[in-house]
Amino acid sequence: MSRFSCAACYLYSSMKIHSIHSRRPKGIALTNDYQPIACSTHSEYELMAMHRKRVEITGTNGTVVAGTVVDVVTANGAEYICLELSPGNIQNIRLDQIQTVSTAA
Repeated sequence: MSRFSCAACYLYSSMKIHSIHSRRPKGIALTNDYQPIACSTHSEYELMAMHRKRVEITGTNGTVVAGTVVDVVTANGAEYICLELSPGNIQNIRLDQIQTVSTAA
């Protein structure tokens, strides 16, 4: 299970089911410096995507963005949360570059 970041990814893989990770986000470059996040945090992000939660994300660089979580994807050796800022305007944020996530009430 070492090549998977969480048990859900492993389970989807072993069952030959396409998970929400199967879509490749556009414009993401290959990266070798990705630091995997805790499985529990990854699972929380997936639940946010399933329920289309409105969130505010603060990055490790201090940048704050708000939008709706629409997906969690894996591409080029890193994982990303896909945040819809406005209809059709998706921003992909690398999971290891997220400092905090707060959900809207």
